[in-house]
Amino acid sequence: MVARDGVLSYRQVKTGGPAHVPWTCTLPDYAAHLADDRKVMHQSLETLSGHMTFLAARGRARSEKALGTMIREAAREAGVEKSAHGLRKSLAAALAEGGATAHQISAWTGHEFLKEVDHYTKSADRRRAVMGTEQERNIGKHSGPRWKTQN
Repeated sequence: MVARDGVLSYRQVKTGGPAHVPWTCTLPDYAAHLADDRKVMHQSLETLSGHMTFLAARGRARSEKALGTMIREAAREAGVEKSAHGLRKSLAAALAEGGATAHQISAWTGHEFLKEVDHYTKSADRRRAVMGTEQERNIGKHSGPRWKTQN
């Protein structure tokens, strides 16, 4: 359900734990780079006749397995070779790269234990340790290395 504050809240089927996603509210800084993806997702959902009709079939609620199958088939048609779980992993990695903490990632993905998302944050932390943050790099303002390399 999307609350008035624009946050989608749902309960994970596997763990029963809560998960929260900024649906229409402003994205936090660590997720700002996902704004275009969110826009495409909203536009895609709007194309469904009757809006959100994928939640029911023949008058009955679809199972979580059926929804996963629908996502996988739609992804294949679009040329994306990912499953719903693969998309969840990609989201966790993207959030970590954006600077999200393990707590923030688990709030989005519904992971039950922080240990499950540690590898995403550790990998991103190692990368940031050698590259710095996007703000520090000032992407797009560099004209290349300031030293000459030998061939």
